[in-house]
Amino acid sequence: MNAPMTDYGPRSSYEPEWLPYSKVAARRAVRTTIGHELRARYEVPQDLSHELLKLLRRLREREDEK
Repeated sequence: MNAPMTDYGPRSSYEPEWLPYSKVAARRAVRTTIGHELRARYEVPQDLSHELLKLLRRLREREDEK
């Protein structure tokens, strides 16, 4: 009979509490590895597109209004 696993690590807000920590850690490791591979294969754009800049300005304006 296996002893219950104790969860010692922090969880993401979207990971259910009933999921054993070993699976949570494995999922996190997979996501991290995927992120590293994507950054290694694809160049991250340094300049934002005009449309994205406009959206960011609108968000900042809304925050300033509050």
